[in-house]
Order: sequence, then C-alpha cells, then structure tokens
Amino acid sequence: MTCRFSHILFPCVFPFSAPPSPPEIHLKVSTRSQEDVTLTCLTSGYYPPEVAVSWQSSDIDLPAPGPLEIWKSEDGDFRASRLLVLPSRLLTVSCIVHHISLAAPVSTNYSHDFSTFGSIGYELVGYLNILKIALILGLTVAILLTVQKRCKHK
Repeated sequence: MTCRFSHILFPCVFPFSAPPSPPEIHLKVSTRSQEDVTLTCLTSGYYPPEVAVSWQSSDIDLPAPGPLEIWKSEDGDFRASRLLVLPSRLLTVSCIVHHISLAAPVSTNYSHDFSTFGSIGYELVGYLNILKIALILGLTVAILLTVQKRCKHK
C-alpha cells in the first residue's frame, strides 16, 4: 500500500509505504459428497500482498492443493485463499501461512475423528436411499395395479 502526500509547501509527491500487517487465518469446511471434505484456508487483513499458504498433515500424503488466489479488499489490505479436497477419513490437516509481518508462521487445524462417527452415518444414508427406492417402486406398482383393476371393471 503506497500513500502519496502532497501539500502547498511541499509540491512534490512523497511516496511512503505502510508497515506490514499480519494476516488473520480462518478455515472453512464443506462437504460435496460422503467421500470428500473440501477445506478452504482463508487469510485476510494483511499487507504486503506476498503470502505463502500451504497444507500439512502427519496422517497421509496430501493431494495437490488448488491454486493460491490473492485479491485486494475494499479496505486496501489483501486476502488469499487456497482449497484442498481430502478423503473424509483423514484425521488432521493444518493450514500454514507465511508472511513478512510474522516472526513465525501461523496455522489453523482441521481434525476429523472418523472413529467418533464411524461409517455408520454413511451406511445409514445408503440404507435410507434404498428404502426410498423400494417405497417408490412399491407405490408405482400399487398405482399400476389400481389403474389396471379399474380398467377391467369398466
């Protein structure tokens, strides 16, 4: 962020830079299917725009993350985001942010304890879907039989 100063006594414009400001870090979690979890590491409120956002896990080798997207906010500071799509059984992932304003990187963690939920939730959804299909088929057969019976009586 470069500010320009101009005054009657000082007709020249003197550029000066604002001091670096540290990023805030947030983690957004969403699911697209029962197999995948999408994590978005969001950083905001920092300056200058150069930032590094990476993912780390001690549980598994991580897939390649999405591209780092950086944009300038209306306030003049910067924001960045990076996506990571993971299998839902992954236990712990960290989003790590490096920035010139930080003495050490900051991070935030996502933990999914699969043993707490087990596969019961996913199996239940599967069984409910099978039940829905069976009910629809049963209803369809009942309607067809009723229509057929009425046609015979006429």
